[in-house]
Amino acid sequence: SVPADLVNAFVETGLEFDQLLSGDLDWRRTKQGKSTGRVDVAMSGGAVSGRARPDRQLQTGNATLRFRIDSNSLHSGVLDLPLPGLGQIEARFDVRDVAGDGSTAIRGDVDIDIADIAFAETLVPVLDDVSGRLAAELVIAGSIADPAVTGQITLADGSISYLPIGLRLTEVTLDSQLEGRGEVEMSGSFVAGEGRGRILTRANGRRTAQRGLEIELRGNDLTLIDLPDLRAVANTDVTVGFDGKSLQLDGRVEVPHARIRPRNLDINRISESDDVVIVGGELPDDPAAGRSEADLLINGSVEVALGNDVVVDIDVAETTVTGSTVFSWNGPLMPRANGRYIVKGEILAYGQKLEISEGAVRFPDVPANDPYLRIRAEREIFGNTQVRRAGVL
Repeated sequence: SVPADLVNAFVETGLEFDQLLSGDLDWRRTKQGKSTGRVDVAMSGGAVSGRARPDRQLQTGNATLRFRIDSNSLHSGVLDLPLPGLGQIEARFDVRDVAGDGSTAIRGDVDIDIADIAFAETLVPVLDDVSGRLAAELVIAGSIADPAVTGQITLADGSISYLPIGLRLTEVTLDSQLEGRGEVEMSGSFVAGEGRGRILTRANGRRTAQRGLEIELRGNDLTLIDLPDLRAVANTDVTVGFDGKSLQLDGRVEVPHARIRPRNLDINRISESDDVVIVGGELPDDPAAGRSEADLLINGSVEVALGNDVVVDIDVAETTVTGSTVFSWNGPLMPRANGRYIVKGEILAYGQKLEISEGAVRFPDVPANDPYLRIRAEREIFGNTQVRRAGVL
């Protein structure tokens, strides 16, 4: 009899468990490196809580876990996990008369019935206010060498929030069809602000075999960011593909309405004294030393267009920003950009209100973090024949 929380001694889960595990475990490894064993464990009822949010808990009932492994192959399994007040998760499968060529038939089923998935906030602490009814009926068939899972997974009356950007999706519905051999097709819809979006996902289907996973996200007037200092409404038509190694991005995002009102633009600059002289060597403990790019590769292009109602309002300026830029990836995480945004409006400088007569943020096929900026603001000078206009560039 051991505490379930012992798992954190081997794997950092970010969760705390107060259940107890009891039963039998038999695990053997041959000289050839193959594992054989069986597990028959009962878990007492208890709570699962997240360390980041200890106030959120998932209550579990008395559970059962059994499985058998022979020569690195999983041959049978049973999972019975009741969730008091929410539903249950059950899974069973069995393989008999194992044949060496992998042709032995496999049979099983999975039944999931959860009245409210709010416990997901415990398992995924970055999510807020998760809700919805989840149901799944799956059948496991085929052979050991070529198993197939068919059935249906549905989510109804769902909602999800991500507070750091004020994103809230409501009326979320998802309907997933598993067609065997890893083929999945999921469709659904959601509401974000005043707009309704649609999502379509395909995985390992014949139409998308080269990408592995493909997600289409379409919708109009979607409120994607809603914060006191930033609110953005977007029309999206984006396709995301993933094959396990690289990410494919294609599509267009149009932002017809946005309000940017930063509440705090204070910048603390730290610099060395004038009498400091660097004579040689390297900075100690440079955090950039040894840093390598992520292994994930990104390909494709996404156009980001700003409409006529995108306003930047700060203490010293009120401007509108329009235009379009295409961001293109060809491996590295930082895309190249081609396009421009036009800036119009007024700024305050030297106690004077100046009108922007020329304002552009240009991306002439350069890295997206290195645009060309040209902002010219000026005002007319009256009563001076030598100077007609003055301002800043």
